[in-house]
Formats: sequence, structure tokens, C-alpha cells
Amino acid sequence: MRTIKSSFILIVLALTLFVTVSVYAKYIPSSKDTKLPPKEVVFEVIENPADFQLLKETENFKFFFKDERDIIAIYDKRNQYLWKTGIDSPFGIDVQAACDDALPEEKEEVCVPIEDRLNALHTALGNSLITIEYYDTTNQIKFIPSAAASNVRSTLKQVLGDDSHYKLEVRFTKPKINIDVHIYFSDKGISYEIRHDEITGDEASILAGILITPFLGASGGKLVYYNPGMEYEFDGEIYFDKGEYSGDGTYLKDPVTGEVLKDSAGRPIKNEVPVPKNEIPGYVLVPDGSGALIRFNDHDTEISTYKGKVYGKDYSLNTTFYRNQPFYIEYKDPTMPVFGVAHGNKQAAFVAYATEGDENMEIIMTPDEGRNTNYNFAYPRFNYNTVYFQVYNKAGAGYHKTLDNDQKEKFDININYEFLAGDGTNDGLSADYVGMAKAYRNYLIEKNIITVNNEINGDIPIRLDFIMADAKRELIGFDDVVVTNIKDVEKILKDLKEANISNINSGLFGYQKGGITLGEPDEINYKSSIGTKKEFQSVINELKNLGIDVSLVQNFVEINEEQMSLRGTALRHATNWYTRTNVYDAESPINVIYYARAKKTSEWLNNHVSELKDLKPNSITVDGIQNILFSDFTDKLTSKGKTIEIYQKAMEKANAKYKINASNPNQYLWKYIDRYLNSPVYSSQFIVSTDTVPFLQLVLNGTMEMYAPYSNFSFYSESDMLRMIDYNVYPSFMLTEKPAYLLMSTNSANYYSTEYELYKPLIQVIYNEVNGALRHVINSEWINRTVLADGVIVNSYSNEKEIVINYTEEDYVYNGVTVKAKSYSVID
Repeated sequence: MRTIKSSFILIVLALTLFVTVSVYAKYIPSSKDTKLPPKEVVFEVIENPADFQLLKETENFKFFFKDERDIIAIYDKRNQYLWKTGIDSPFGIDVQAACDDALPEEKEEVCVPIEDRLNALHTALGNSLITIEYYDTTNQIKFIPSAAASNVRSTLKQVLGDDSHYKLEVRFTKPKINIDVHIYFSDKGISYEIRHDEITGDEASILAGILITPFLGASGGKLVYYNPGMEYEFDGEIYFDKGEYSGDGTYLKDPVTGEVLKDSAGRPIKNEVPVPKNEIPGYVLVPDGSGALIRFNDHDTEISTYKGKVYGKDYSLNTTFYRNQPFYIEYKDPTMPVFGVAHGNKQAAFVAYATEGDENMEIIMTPDEGRNTNYNFAYPRFNYNTVYFQVYNKAGAGYHKTLDNDQKEKFDININYEFLAGDGTNDGLSADYVGMAKAYRNYLIEKNIITVNNEINGDIPIRLDFIMADAKRELIGFDDVVVTNIKDVEKILKDLKEANISNINSGLFGYQKGGITLGEPDEINYKSSIGTKKEFQSVINELKNLGIDVSLVQNFVEINEEQMSLRGTALRHATNWYTRTNVYDAESPINVIYYARAKKTSEWLNNHVSELKDLKPNSITVDGIQNILFSDFTDKLTSKGKTIEIYQKAMEKANAKYKINASNPNQYLWKYIDRYLNSPVYSSQFIVSTDTVPFLQLVLNGTMEMYAPYSNFSFYSESDMLRMIDYNVYPSFMLTEKPAYLLMSTNSANYYSTEYELYKPLIQVIYNEVNGALRHVINSEWINRTVLADGVIVNSYSNEKEIVINYTEEDYVYNGVTVKAKSYSVID
């Protein structure tokens, strides 16, 4: 066995201080860590559930249906686990009514336990296959499930000649909306399809959203039992305490004497505390940042629901046509339409991913917080309409309304649920977040959305971006603040090349007149103080010969009025006003950001590619297109789905000539991305989240180069370097030749520390540290990630190497190898 151990170098910089502190305390994991796996789930094997009809049997599954409650049961033969799309509970009000009418000798059989804190509507939600949300006359959202006791009828039909394809015809009568749900069974699991042209009915226009199997994989719940009552004596008289549902169905007793406790009127006191059901150990996986786990918990306090809008919020459908840029770090939006649920430790799980309708998808996880339900549950929601404030004059007067029919996006829904069993010995897909990532990765590879790429050889790459210039406001007009010119870029990159950092790629921000904020998106206007065309050609070619890739960075979506005319260029909100973001920073010369129409963006990208033919770079760095997705209500609606098509066509054309670098791109563009920049390595740290995991990195590992956030912005500690190794991401820096304070009067003021001379030592330290680990697993498949102890991770690779990462302050021994505190070991 051979090990390679890391060693950290202590360096002191003007802005950065590393200090080794010898404090050996127990490592306490936070939501930024991945904690130990959940306990095993103990379950009863039920191969043929009672009152269910068998619909289909495959090699791996049996699929059943209960017509009374619109519930599908999926029996997994591989692990003998039974999943149900709902909680399969009777309506409490019906049970209580039947119990009241039952004869004394029938009570025991009829008066079965009922769910606590589940009224009729929420019981129906818990049982339903689909639930619709709709707007009432006051524009408030209400919902009705397919399993509701009234105002809906559903019928399951097999599609003629295909026992793998069924259709649930759901007919709501209040409101009058008809929906057909196509159900497909396979040896991977189950898929649902809802076609837009099969959503009909006189009131289909008020449909707000569709929820699919919201309680599949739910954990928790509490039951209330029937107490038959008892006779009791008070003041010499005999009374009877009425039978009713209360707690566990017993009376409170004195712990010493065992006698039933009584109140001041002599009545026996019933136990009012409901009985928890067997809460399943496990978690929900949501694509928040790199990935977050939300463990099943019975919370004592109110915890907010997690809501993730896939591909981000559509500002053109905000309540108002403008938004104010927040002063805090914004939440991370899901960049992929996927979530999952795991029960136990590598026992049973599923991963769900949308293949159509994803641009209108939300991922919602509701924790057990004792308000409406006592359950933890997660589900997808697909949005069909929204409320916005229609302004009709410059004074801001207006009214709230929903989208008109010609403003609504018309889309189909298609979502797959793939079930995972065991530790992955048979198929490589373990029933945990690692198996979920690999299953989704397999789908993306199968559909040619991502491709395994083994182009890196030798040392890992590093990303070194530069701010060259940005605009500041003068007494009259604007002037460019130049902090790096093209010769500075050449000097700095050659300097690092001589320091044995060989695999470098770079992006140039603000490379032309107007800098980052006012530069033209479709043509290059060279400025001598930044660099002439001839100088750019010479430097890019010279560095290319040294194996260094230099690209130009251009934002093709965010625009402003100083840069160009908005007429015919900027997209419009549903109100028909320009969609905009207000930037409240007194020092920023540009305070309002607008957004370009998709067709303009496409034209600019095509023109930009043409402009590069003389420079001949190896790659381009695209900004804006990759993660800003809005509807456009100029003239005729350009939907988010249509915008994606326009972006994909333009990116495909650009990718035919150049590699493409992009920061945190959405899944619909992954096919064209070669370098994934600013890969998130944390989640949004919602209170409900319990763990952070590299789900995104597991999905994309080996298909594109993935880079960490800039290390000169609070991502440079020992733990941060270990996280790069743990998450398989490469270092990156944002640099300037001159001090960053010169940018304070520009829109780039948030880049507060960039001067190369300050960071040269740190670049070398971080690169050598991360390279010392990851160079051994380049071009190897990342096949597993295991938590050995709190703060200790082992990653396994297809070349039979393992990397053990020790985040703790104490040494850890793994298979006879001592992994030093705050360090790592590469093990053969």
C-alpha cells in the first residue's frame, strides 16, 4: 500500500493568514458537512398489498393500484421494499362517523386509528396521485387532490395493447378541469406524463399548478386511537365517560398507584398525546447548490418549507416588473430538475427527474413541523399561471391579475421515478444520494446531454480570470478604470508557468472599451490602454503556444440604457414594462439592469464568435445565457421553453468552433459546456437542510472540468482546500495587476481583493495542495463517497485509488494508514 500525504505550508499575506492551532476537540458537524448515514429502516415485507390490484410485473417490480384512493404501490423485488405513492389512510371523518354508528361489539373492528392533524383535504392530498392548484375569484390559490371525497372523479384505464401504459382520467367538477395522467411502468420504475392538450374543461384557465404524488416516500405521521369510554363514580353517582378518539386510547394513570387520574369534576382524564408512527430514518435530496440533504425529523419548532425554482425565478413573472437587488447573498437556485428520497442506509431510495416541463418546475420539501401535517414529504410542482400587479400609469396605479391565456406557457410534463435498492453491488446504484447522482448521470449520458471526456493529462488545471477594466461615471459621461492590460495578463500567466503551474486557462473580463458594464456584446471595440487588436492576437497566440488558454468573457443577457437602446432589445415583463433589476449602490454608475431578448442574445453570440476569428482563442467564456432564464412578453410570448431552444441553437453553433466556459450553467446547456466555472460547493444553508453533499459534482465528474469559487474571496482556508479535493473541483482566482480599490467607483466593486502580487504565494500553495491529491484520479470515474466518521470522508475511484479527507483536528487511521489532522491521504 502506498500513500501520498499532504503538508500545508504556512504563509502570511497582507490579506490572508494561516495559523495552525492544536486544539483537539471532538469534531461537531454542521449543515455544511455530510453526516454519518441514517440508521437502517426496519420494515415488514408486503409483496401483495391488500385491497390493491396488480397492474404489471417486471423482473424488478410489481406495480399495484388502489382505485379507492388513487394510490400506486411499487413492490421492489430486489430489496423486498414496498413503496406507495400516498399514505393510504382513510378519511378520519368517515371513520369517526362509522365508529359512532357501530354497535358496541363492532367498535373494536370499526374504530380504527386515524391520522392526527390531517383534515379531509390533507388526507386526500396524502393519498392522491395528482393534486391541482387553482385561483379562486380573489386570486388566492386553493387546491383539490385527485383522491378528494367530492368534486372529483378519477378512472384508471389501460392503454390498448400495452400493459406498461395506463392512463388516469381525472375529472374535477369544482373547478371544471379535466386532466389525463399517462403512467408508464418499466424495470427502472415509473414515469408520469401530462400532455398540455389533454388539460381541458371550462375552467382550465384558472389552473395554477399541478403536484405529482406529493407523499411518495413520506416519513412521519401520528395516530389517534379510539377510547371506548368508561363508567366512573362521582359524589356517589355513576356516570359514563363518552367514547371518543383521544391520544393512544387510554386514560392517564398515577405512576405510583396505577389508578386512573380524574379532573375536578371526577371525570377520568384521557391521554391527549397522539402516537407517533414508525418514523422512517432517511432524507430528501434537493439540488440546492452542490446538493443538500434534509433528514427526516420531528421538529419541535416551526420550520419553513424548502422551495427551489428549477433554473431560477422568472423575473418577467415577478409580482412587479422590477426587483430590487438584495443586500444579502441570494439563495442558490436548482440548476437541474432532480430530487430524491432515501429510506435507511443503502436500503431503499428513488431519484426523480423531469425530462419535460422542467423550466416550469419547483421542488418542494415540507418538513414535519406539526402545523398541517406530521409528515416529512417532498414533491415536484409544475407552474401554469401566476399573479402579477398590472401597472397602467407612471404613477404606479394598477391591480392584481393572473396571466391571460395568450400569456401562458404551453408545455407537457414528463417525470421519471427511478428506484434504487441495496448497496449497488448488482447495478452500481446504491440506495443513497451517491446512487441517485449516478442514476441521473446515466440518464444524461444516455441522452447525450453530457459526455465522458478524458482530455486532461498530468496535472490538474487551474482557472485564473482577470478584470481588465470597468466604467466609472465622470462629471460628463463615463471613463474606463483599467486595472489590468493584456501585457499584464501575459506577464502574470508566464510568471505562474515558470512557477511550475502548467495547466492554466483564463478568462478576460472587461477586455474592451466600456469595460465589463458598458462593453459591446456583439463586437469588440479595442482600447489602447487595455490592449490593441494586434496585442491581443500576439498575447493569445503566444500563451496558446505555452499551453495556456485565454478566452474573452462576455455577458450576452444583462444590458443597460447607457450601453444601448432598449427599444427592440430588452425583454418585457407580463405587464408590458421592461423587466429590470434595481441596483442600490451609490457608487455604482449603472443602477438599473435590463435583460436582452433571446433572439438578440443569440445574434450577439453569433457575432461575437465571428469577431474572434482573428484572435483564434481555444475557448470563449459565456455569461448570462447559462443561468438567466426569463419569459419575454414583447409582442408575442417567448416562453422559457422557447428561450431554451434559442439558447441551445446558438450555443451549439459556438461550441462547434470553440470550447465553452460558463459559470454555474443550467442543465439544458450542459451539452455545450467544457468548463464549469464557480461550481457551488455549499448549499444555501436553509435551516431545514441538515447536510451538504457533492451531488452536482458526482453527476458531472469526468464530463467537464469543474472549478471551485474564486479562492481569493473567502475560500482559501485549510478546510476549503480539503473541500476542493473532496468535491473534485479545481482552484480558481480572480486577479488584477493593480489594486482592487481602484474599482470601488464601478459596478465591479464587489471584487474587493484581486491584486496578483498579494495572491501569487497563495495560488501556488492551493494549486500544489489540490493537485497533490486530484492528479492521481484524473480521468478516473468517481464511484463512491463514504462518511467514515464525523468530518472524515473517503472517495473511491475506478483506478482503485481512494482519497481520505480528514477535516478534523485529530489524526484518523483508515485501513492502517494514518491520515493527519486537517489533511488527506491518497491510498493505492
